[in-house]
Amino acid sequence: MEPALRAEGLTKAFGRLLAVNGVSLLVPQGSVHAVIGPNGAGKSTLFALLSGALRPDRGRVWLFGREATRLPPEARVRLGLSRTFQVSQVFPGLTVRENLWIALEARRGLSPFPWLRARDRVWLEERLEELLERLNLKEKADRLVGELAHGDQRVVEIGLALSLGAKLLLLDEPTAGMSDEETWRTVELLRTLREEEKLTLLFVEHDMEVVFGLAERITVMHLGEVLAEGTPEVIAADERVQQAYLGEVVPGYEGA
Repeated sequence: MEPALRAEGLTKAFGRLLAVNGVSLLVPQGSVHAVIGPNGAGKSTLFALLSGALRPDRGRVWLFGREATRLPPEARVRLGLSRTFQVSQVFPGLTVRENLWIALEARRGLSPFPWLRARDRVWLEERLEELLERLNLKEKADRLVGELAHGDQRVVEIGLALSLGAKLLLLDEPTAGMSDEETWRTVELLRTLREEEKLTLLFVEHDMEVVFGLAERITVMHLGEVLAEGTPEVIAADERVQQAYLGEVVPGYEGA
């Protein structure tokens, strides 16, 4: 089986600043992979390169076995990649149901032929109800997204990604700004979606409890390069990671 994502030697400079330098990454289908590192490590630039928002100066990207290095973001979405951001990207003036419907229709569309349009509408309605149920949003389906709690807005954003047919989710700080309750509810939801929707998850996160509680593999970035990569146990015991990052984020952290 081809990996969901493979990147080789990604490099991106902004003037004299080398934001990402020779980064390679392999994310198998169905896996959960975290990217961590201090501010300025190059994590956001890496995500921009993977999603197509930026084009690398050097290096290549493959999605599910297909070369994607020069593809724009919308073409990568069609290959199954979807990215969520630190700040929710939703339509606050529309209801939860309307948000998901717009994304579903953008993906599937309605046939121009009347005898097929009814079939398409049935699929859209069934998938919409399935997503509302799976995301635990059924009781909030007719509320304006802008009136929802921050955690629920992030869940709607994940729902938009699923509506567009995401198989690989790039999550940029998925629990940022959440309460403890919202954080762990979101973590549990991601675990469930990974199983039920057959998703691959690649995420950036500063909350180390979330990282070590969710990720199966962790890449640590420092000054634009990969400092270390491995299982949570390997990363927690790595002295270089302790010195560069974990000791600053979690004082006294000694690993698992």
